[in-house]
Amino acid sequence: MIGGNYGYRRKKTVDNFIHNVYTIEEDFQLRWLDKQLTKACRDGHVLVYDEFSRTRPTINNILLSVLEEGVLFLPGFDAEKQSITVHPEFRIIFTSNPLEYAGVHKTQAALEDRMVTIELNEMDRETEVAITMANSCLSDEDAGKIVDIVRDYRVIVSSSKTCTVRTCIKIARVLDNEDFRKYRSSITKNMVAEILFSESRHKVINQKEVYPHVLSLIDKYL
Repeated sequence: MIGGNYGYRRKKTVDNFIHNVYTIEEDFQLRWLDKQLTKACRDGHVLVYDEFSRTRPTINNILLSVLEEGVLFLPGFDAEKQSITVHPEFRIIFTSNPLEYAGVHKTQAALEDRMVTIELNEMDRETEVAITMANSCLSDEDAGKIVDIVRDYRVIVSSSKTCTVRTCIKIARVLDNEDFRKYRSSITKNMVAEILFSESRHKVINQKEVYPHVLSLIDKYL
């Protein structure tokens, strides 16, 4: 995200002004290559740090001085350029998943104090249908049926975060190679149910109790 020293630059000068006298000068320099954060800080770009909470908090400590003092320190760089001043137009947008998601780390308080957190509401049905269509070959009508199954399943298990639009996409990709009239087979019902249950691993549910309701949803919409 910051950059590093990658390879060397070699410069060699041979002075043969007098035919039997040689003067040779060699200079070796480390080659520093900027990465995303350094380029954005130097040039004043907007940097999108997607799912930053998947990164260990200690790695994000480099951002504290960037957001507070406006200075980016460059570890491993040469002694004369150990830091750069952050461009006044630099902006950074963080995105993250809720803490209950697997692989998510709690953000350190020092970093939270330096950002403004905006909680996003759940997506509406039309948005979920559009995203499902964009990631499958299903029609608007068929994608809507899958979205309705997932949305009703959230109500059954009493959790809006149990299944996301990714669940809709998974189901759509399983089903989009078949005629929609074939979706009512027992094998297909079981596949859809297993996808829903797999997305509910973090929430304790009684699958035997919920399973009949899931089958009813599939029969209702498919």
